[in-house]
Amino acid sequence: MYQFDHHMEVNIIYVCKAIAYYSFNLIFQSRQNVMLFCKAPYQINWKEIAQQKKMEDKNKLDRVKARIDAIPDFPKPGILFRDIFPVLSDHGAFSDLIDLMTSHVKSLSVDVVIGLDARGFLLGPIIAQNLQLPFVPIRKKGKLPGKTIQVEYKLEYGSDIFELQVDSVKEGQRIVIVDDLLATGGTMSAACQLVTKANATTVECLVVIELKDLDGRSKVPSKVHSLVEY
Repeated sequence: MYQFDHHMEVNIIYVCKAIAYYSFNLIFQSRQNVMLFCKAPYQINWKEIAQQKKMEDKNKLDRVKARIDAIPDFPKPGILFRDIFPVLSDHGAFSDLIDLMTSHVKSLSVDVVIGLDARGFLLGPIIAQNLQLPFVPIRKKGKLPGKTIQVEYKLEYGSDIFELQVDSVKEGQRIVIVDDLLATGGTMSAACQLVTKANATTVECLVVIELKDLDGRSKVPSKVHSLVEY
């Protein structure tokens, strides 16, 4: 039971009318006080709400998929490149994408969002900002100032090095790593190794697109979640 002064009377009545699924009893004891008794929300159909949310998410994902382009023979002959830039150029589709990724990251209860060089920088900071979390970049060698920790990873021809700034991730923190694409898994695996070197934990690797035929997931030491699979 909650007791309010008479200045709250209009607000209380408005709220009660707005929430149709709840049962309220209003008792006016005097001109000076309003007493509000709230019964349990026995009429809420949680299953229906969950189904509605699932359908909304499916519609959002369909709009994102519709804006992903397939570019043949890029960056070299025989490669079919999946281009997410049309998604970013479409305000509605981009909003849908960020909503889906933000909602998923929120369910993970992480401390830090890490984005990979370079398209992970287009997604990670917005997700982090939405959830009021810090964003930390992982970049290729020579791109970050100050002291860094490094991990070398193999490319199709040769190798490269990923770097993470010292103290940008604290010991014991829970991390989600965000990127646009999971292909062979080399860069994502290296990013997970960097997080481990920082004595933190990669809770999940979140990507927009996963190329299933390349089986990059098997090379990544942490859980992988992708929104779209090809």
